Amino acid sequence: MGKTRKQEIIRHSMEILFHEGVDRLTIKNIAKKMGFVESAMYRHYTSKREILQDIISYVDSICEEINEQVTASTASAFNKIEQYFSAWNRVYQEKPYLIPILFSKELFKSDEQFIERLKQILDHHSRLIDSLIEEGQNRNEFPPDIDTKRLKLIITAPPILLIDTWFYSGRGFPLQEESEKLFQDVKRLVSTTYTAVK
Repeated sequence: MGKTRKQEIIRHSMEILFHEGVDRLTIKNIAKKMGFVESAMYRHYTSKREILQDIISYVDSICEEINEQVTASTASAFNKIEQYFSAWNRVYQEKPYLIPILFSKELFKSDEQFIERLKQILDHHSRLIDSLIEEGQNRNEFPPDIDTKRLKLIITAPPILLIDTWFYSGRGFPLQEESEKLFQDVKRLVSTTYTAVK
């Protein structure tokens, strides 16, 4: 029961962050949103900082799960990158409140420890993409004469921009469907083995 209630608190806390910002994330406001007295919150959390720590741990667990799925895949390097973004698209569609947590530079600006933890999470993602691009070049999936760092930008910038556009346009178009179309176009540009879909 304790774990389930903590999970509920984390979800409601992320929704408050999403809709109202970090300054409105208080024990009192979380309790009000969940419909119980403030004192009941202290059975699970004694401070806002503890809640933020668990939010980052929750995000980290999602990251690890996606990274493990992609790493275990036997697909081509390009398709693994597509699988990676596809997995995140599903997460974002179900839990859009995660986007500001991962992409906002302002959310945790007052706490260096939180900033460092998020940086470690994002660096882990970056290293995964780096390894997949190197794998693709070694397998002759990508042109070997393009610098790995530039190739990474060419492949990953479009889907990141698409997520950004989807989010800030009010999530008004099917993210997953548009992402699949986008990856077909990106594949035409960078893959040495591209075959048009008929």
